[in-house]
Amino acid sequence: MDNLLDDLAIEIFRRVSASGFTNLAPMLTVSKKQSQLAFSPGVLRLLPLDEFFNNAELINEGSSFRCFFKKCVAAKNPVAIYLESLRIAAQTGDISVAIDMLFSVDVVSDYNIFARGIFLITADFTEPGIATISYLFSRVGSVAQMDVIGNVVYRHLLIFRPVTRRLFANLRVVDSIPRCLGGHCTVQSRCLNCFLFWFVVKFNNVLRR
Repeated sequence: MDNLLDDLAIEIFRRVSASGFTNLAPMLTVSKKQSQLAFSPGVLRLLPLDEFFNNAELINEGSSFRCFFKKCVAAKNPVAIYLESLRIAAQTGDISVAIDMLFSVDVVSDYNIFARGIFLITADFTEPGIATISYLFSRVGSVAQMDVIGNVVYRHLLIFRPVTRRLFANLRVVDSIPRCLGGHCTVQSRCLNCFLFWFVVKFNNVLRR
């Protein structure tokens, strides 16, 4: 009976927090058991975390939200995993840890997939990286939408590690990108290979240490 009541309470907390994790704040003032259930992995895993996605600086060390965010990472919340992987890649340069984190969740967003692909290419796993980006392209259907997704991921990275000076890209990584498909691409109209080339250059400038 107790387990049944606990499961019911967790489901209630999931519904209460569906529009934002701040709705869980009142649970800090209730009984210890109810508070534990409200902040249990079963609830935290499904939180939308739009507040963190739209204000990524809130997850940095020193933030008053950092402790709560780490609980969400431990619970394998997909948004938390995505943002923490970018923070680790940008601030520590440990791309392998970031890649492992991105692959640790089953429910993945377009942003997660894009980050996977770029990080794999940056880590010299070119073929699986390009395959990942190609899969995302088939999923979203256009280079224009890929551009939107890529720029969101790039802006998140810049929040964690602002670029203070231009760096030369890792030429070995850049040279691994296939050549232009059509030979007449422009900034406004690019093939997937040219799109990938310029994003690898942009990301490499942030991730190179």
